[in-house]
Amino acid sequence: MPLAGGQDVYANPDSGCPPDEYDNYLAPCLRLLEQDASTEDLAKYLSYIVGEYMGLGTTELVLSQSIAFAGKLQQWYASAWLGKHV
Repeated sequence: MPLAGGQDVYANPDSGCPPDEYDNYLAPCLRLLEQDASTEDLAKYLSYIVGEYMGLGTTELVLSQSIAFAGKLQQWYASAWLGKHV
């Protein structure tokens, strides 16, 4: 994740952020995309990660952002990943 000035968070030793922090979420998202899951099903998974797994709570904002991001993931998958598998 770029910081102000274009520096990557992971390149900053003071960030305390491991470089693979979100890797555990990638394969399940790809599996859902491979199975042609609906935007709503993908958003439910994303909301679960944010609300329950990360413990940030599930709110209307989390749900609406999850739906928007799920749509972006589906667009990316259709244009860049379709036909590939985890």
